[in-house]
Amino acid sequence: LSRRTEFDRAGTHVQWTRTVPGGTKEEKSYTLDRPVFDFNGGMYGMLIAGFPLKEGYFAKFPTLDDDGKVAWITFRVTARAEVPAGPGKKVAAWVVEADSPATAEHMTFSLTKEAPYVIRLEQKMAGSAWTFDMM
Repeated sequence: LSRRTEFDRAGTHVQWTRTVPGGTKEEKSYTLDRPVFDFNGGMYGMLIAGFPLKEGYFAKFPTLDDDGKVAWITFRVTARAEVPAGPGKKVAAWVVEADSPATAEHMTFSLTKEAPYVIRLEQKMAGSAWTFDMM
């Protein structure tokens, strides 16, 4: 790992730790006006899969930005579609469009309600785009 981020949350207090290459450790502590979810730390579609997904469903939830402020992730379920899920396989998944203003990211997920939940993630950020196929 080039770095590691750990969130330890008790109510509205967040302790943030990152270890960068070479072992240098950076720690920050924040007290927020509400609890937040660790979306930008890698939970991404796993959090969204826990919502009651159906076509047209829209929601938002709080996360922590890099400056220790509450930021909001918004998402909308745009379709139900058959998507590739490994060699020669397809699975019915919810197609979800999500935006993270804190990181200027736009993400398109293919999600299921059963493990492994995140089948595909297409992510656009800072002029770059990449795709993660989870199956």
